[in-house]
Amino acid sequence: MDRLKNFTIARFVGTVFFVFVLAFVIHGVFAVTTTWDFGTDSDYQYNSDYIEITGGVVSLKALDQTDDDNTSLGFGGGTHTNTQFLTDHIELNSTGITNTTGTFSSRIFDAGTSTSWSLLP
Repeated sequence: MDRLKNFTIARFVGTVFFVFVLAFVIHGVFAVTTTWDFGTDSDYQYNSDYIEITGGVVSLKALDQTDDDNTSLGFGGGTHTNTQFLTDHIELNSTGITNTTGTFSSRIFDAGTSTSWSLLP
């Protein structure tokens, strides 16, 4: 009777092992993959200021890292009080010169993580 019991347990363990191996092999053979087709612009939404699609290939656009155009992405995105942006710097405007004071509150520069800034972009 013990031999039959041991044989049954061994057969059960062997069957379970076989099922796991078979599942592993089937998963490898029939692995699910996803292909993203960017050929039709209307199929998705994206910010074209940062992403470009050429010939169905998506890539990030290079961004101008020099703040020299006073747009909302740079110094133009801040709040000026008696200050102004000129070419590549902020200075007091005529009222600020008269009052000898002015402030500029920058937009938020988000590094995406805790960062020590040594230079602002």
